[in-house]
Amino acid sequence: RDNWQEELKVLLKGEAMLRKSYWYAHKAFNSKSKLILSHVNDLPAEIGIYDISLMCSVILHLQNPFLGIQNMLRHTKEKAIITEIGNYKRIKSFRDIKRNSKQLILPRLPTIEFYPEVNNKYHDIMTWWKISPEFIVNVASILGFETSSINYHVQYFNGHPLDMFTVVCERTVPIE
Repeated sequence: RDNWQEELKVLLKGEAMLRKSYWYAHKAFNSKSKLILSHVNDLPAEIGIYDISLMCSVILHLQNPFLGIQNMLRHTKEKAIITEIGNYKRIKSFRDIKRNSKQLILPRLPTIEFYPEVNNKYHDIMTWWKISPEFIVNVASILGFETSSINYHVQYFNGHPLDMFTVVCERTVPIE
């Protein structure tokens, strides 16, 4: 990419704004939460165990999504909340329900799709995967979080709606 330095500046500015918003809310609500700055694939054991873990739009950026989820859940005692960009069709009318009835009746398969396109100059170079919520549910279940729910929602990014999903996983197998 020709303009990677400019893209990096924009990314770092956005990261600084996110960090400031975290600390603003932390102070405003007198929060006791801890901010852990580490790559999810390299979480140190000494960070301890937490009741609830939160991962927002992280997995699609990891080279090894299973390892990332596994490392987060290793430090989670009760619940994990994982939000990602959704790749689903929203049903807007009764006609759409009829047209998509197979999709409504048949359970969706857990899928993970390798996303990078080498020859696409418009592709986001930091996104590796398209992930279904069912993939996250299955991985969490394997790792001792056998109760899960999936919620679909819309978030706005730079003024544009973005279909997303959130998986809330509850630990059913005691942490070792």
